[in-house]
Amino acid sequence: MCKHCPPLNPWEDGYQDTRDPRDGAFGNFSLLPIEIQCKIFKEALPSPQVINLAFKITQSRDHSARKIFRELEISIPANPSMLPLLQACANSHAEVYRNFEKIEIASLGTNTPFKPSNPVMGIPPHIRDYTVFNRSRASKKPNTRSYTYMRADEDILMLDAADVVTLYSYGGTISMSTVKCLALQSASPDEMTWELPGDTVDGSYEVRRLHYFFRIISLHCPALSKVYLLIDGRNCFNFNESPVQYRKLELRILEMDSEFLFEDFSGMGAKYNSEGEFERSTKSSLQHDANYIMGDWKLYREAVNRNVARDGDVVNFWKTREPVAGLVGWFYPDDQDDPSIVPLPRMFVPSMLAWLPAHADGTIVDRYKGLTQIFDGAPW
Repeated sequence: MCKHCPPLNPWEDGYQDTRDPRDGAFGNFSLLPIEIQCKIFKEALPSPQVINLAFKITQSRDHSARKIFRELEISIPANPSMLPLLQACANSHAEVYRNFEKIEIASLGTNTPFKPSNPVMGIPPHIRDYTVFNRSRASKKPNTRSYTYMRADEDILMLDAADVVTLYSYGGTISMSTVKCLALQSASPDEMTWELPGDTVDGSYEVRRLHYFFRIISLHCPALSKVYLLIDGRNCFNFNESPVQYRKLELRILEMDSEFLFEDFSGMGAKYNSEGEFERSTKSSLQHDANYIMGDWKLYREAVNRNVARDGDVVNFWKTREPVAGLVGWFYPDDQDDPSIVPLPRMFVPSMLAWLPAHADGTIVDRYKGLTQIFDGAPW
């Protein structure tokens, strides 16, 4: 190649890497005490993450052979942010596993099915003598796996309440005894459907099934301290589909408190109505949904409190754990400029098709706190 030709890119034939392999390397790092190395590696661990424990259970029946076939498909998103530390050296690899613990789903039929006390939610009489065949498999979707790792005291485990009930009903379990924070989808009576034909359903059936779920959590997640009830499922979007293909995207859970809808939202191109009608209607819809799902929780608590003699353990567990409404957000951590999107760092809120300004750690910039900091001298 002549000296006047532009340099080749790394992916082009004939490219030669002439850089000094020592550039950017800290050769004396290995000379530091192992305790110091591990402390540095620990500081390099990612910010608290949302772990989406995605799985689904399908069932089919062969009435002529009196057989039931159930399949558990697990498709937990991979966590590429951990790869650099896992591959750097033996000490960094060990530090990751020292701080993270494995979360996995036990196969159907592994444990005794979690049976409800009410026969209405049991197996319909006409299929009780069927032979059940259970199968588990990892999803073939790219960048997914059948297990994950998380920091039980920092990360948030996201679950679908209806799927959890089905899983435990069929003898599966989740290793979540040390998890402290959950984000729950479908944790509302109108989401708690039972898809077995022949079941008897009456007016309070969904509430009983919701009680079944919260009882499972009280028994299998004793370390729980905070719970988000996600309302995003009512807004027709898939939180796994990010608005921009960006490798450093981070899934976050946003607490929808009384001031959330008054934050400084900005629109996303043509999807946002310039007159503000879309913004107003969306905020109104989200507020309605939040009131609805929290109202469901209050109805459930009233129902279980009326049966404190029978459900005293469940009542006592949830007495000190008050759920809050939450939304899913996509956080863009880099501060670089990209003309195709809003300047970063920003938080994209899919339920509103809008952006919020964010700090480098992913927390939302409070517009009113910012005003008091600017004009009243409040601490930053």
